[in-house]
Amino acid sequence: MSESIYTDERTTVKYWAERFHASEKELWYESEVSAANKRIRKKTKTLIDLAKFPNKLRSDEAQEMILAAQQFLCNRKTIGEYYDSDSSPITESDFKFAKENCNLEGLKKFVTTRFALTIRRDNLR
Repeated sequence: MSESIYTDERTTVKYWAERFHASEKELWYESEVSAANKRIRKKTKTLIDLAKFPNKLRSDEAQEMILAAQQFLCNRKTIGEYYDSDSSPITESDFKFAKENCNLEGLKKFVTTRFALTIRRDNLR
């Protein structure tokens, strides 16, 4: 796994424990968490187990993951009826930008994987 580039107090246990008043209360047993994670991973193709994820992917594997995550845009030739986060219909230029942003043509033969933890809505590029 890649090392963290950005750190602040939100990446610490202390930060979250102080904000959850019953931080010592066990909400689920470890077996329940594992079972729930297994069900979610089985149902959701784009959710993966980072501990078991390879350090490199073939370009076709990476493309499949990109298309799964961006299926409403990258698989289409035309815009269709889609909306942005403000519930406004996306424009033709939005559609073109999102499709180009997938950068499927720019994938190398093998893609080195990287991961990030998002703790607020942000532009990950």
